[in-house]
Amino acid sequence: MRLTQLRLFIIIVVLVGVGLVAWLYPFPKNIHIEQKAIQYTQDDPASAVTTKIKVEGRMVRPLFRQASFEGHVSVDNFDLTQKDYMSTIYVLERKNHINKGSLTYNRMETPFDYSLIGLIYFSDDWREISMFLGSTGDERTQTHVVTGASNYEKAVEIQEKMRGK
Repeated sequence: MRLTQLRLFIIIVVLVGVGLVAWLYPFPKNIHIEQKAIQYTQDDPASAVTTKIKVEGRMVRPLFRQASFEGHVSVDNFDLTQKDYMSTIYVLERKNHINKGSLTYNRMETPFDYSLIGLIYFSDDWREISMFLGSTGDERTQTHVVTGASNYEKAVEIQEKMRGK
C-alpha cells in the first residue's frame, strides 16, 4: 500500500513539473506582423510621415541562453531595409517585457559592408516597436520609426516609454 502511494506521488510530481515547463517555457514563435508607424528625424516634428513596418521571422528564447530573432524587419520608406540582408537580432537587454537589440543590415554586393545600423526596441508580442536607424555614412539620416502612434508627439512618447526614460 505504501509503495503504491509513493509511486502515485512521484507520478503526480512529474506530471505537474512537465505541465509547468510546458506552460511557462517560451517556445519558439513565428512572427508575421505588418503595422502602420510614424517615421521621423530626431527633434524635427515636420519630418514625421506615416509608413509601414513588416516583421517576418522566428523569435527563439532558448533555456539559459540569449533570446534572438531570425528573420527580416523592413520599413516601407527605407529601401535598404527591404533589399539588404538583416543580421540576427540578439536581445541585449530585457526590462518590463520590452526587448532591446542591435539592428544591422548588410550589403549583399562587393564590398560587403554595413548598409544600415541601429537599435530596435520591441515588446514580447512585437505589437510595439521602436527603431533608431542610422546610416554609416551620413549622420543626418538618423531616423526613428515607432508603431502605435498617429502623430509625432505620440511617437516620441511611445519611444521614450520603450527606452525606459
